[in-house]
Amino acid sequence: ERGGVVKRKIFIIFFISCSFINCIRVSANSNQEKKSDIGIYLYEEQEDPAQEDSMVWINISIDMTQIEEEQIQEGINSLFHWAPLENLTRIPTKNRYSYIPKGTELLGISLVDGECTIYVSKEITQYGGTYWETKLVDQLLSTIFTFPTVQKITLFIEEYEIYLPEGTKLQQYQRSQWEERRRAERWNDYTKESMMSYEMCK
Repeated sequence: ERGGVVKRKIFIIFFISCSFINCIRVSANSNQEKKSDIGIYLYEEQEDPAQEDSMVWINISIDMTQIEEEQIQEGINSLFHWAPLENLTRIPTKNRYSYIPKGTELLGISLVDGECTIYVSKEITQYGGTYWETKLVDQLLSTIFTFPTVQKITLFIEEYEIYLPEGTKLQQYQRSQWEERRRAERWNDYTKESMMSYEMCK
């Protein structure tokens, strides 16, 4: 009889221990689910100076328990605070940089019916040339459209200005336009590579 009591005690202790371990595992998994990797887009310097720097996707960890506006805000702030192009030599990670000018700040954001409206500081205009503007716009659109619920983007500079220095405006810019733009860019890249291969084979 005493042996049976001992066995029951051992079983109870074993059961309690297993339950405690499972609770820890569930808690850990729950915490992991609250975090999700969202990406920002940066440019990466190529070793060959003849090659154009490519845009690459970088993981950032965002607290997914926040409302979506706050998630997008966190992603944009990560992009804006990355080292800009003029600080390229001081970047420690694979020479990745941003075309967002230094000092650019996110002043406000709203997300209504799939349209993300962002308000940024005037520092975003501190550059010149259509090439720079194209790179900046591509980077900004690619990062914000990382969030699947965003279907349109509207950009305001200091709450009222809608034009970037070279004339680009982002007013209800649709995801379908961005996807078409990316397809066209990939086709152009493919065409360039094909022409280079053809020239090498001649």
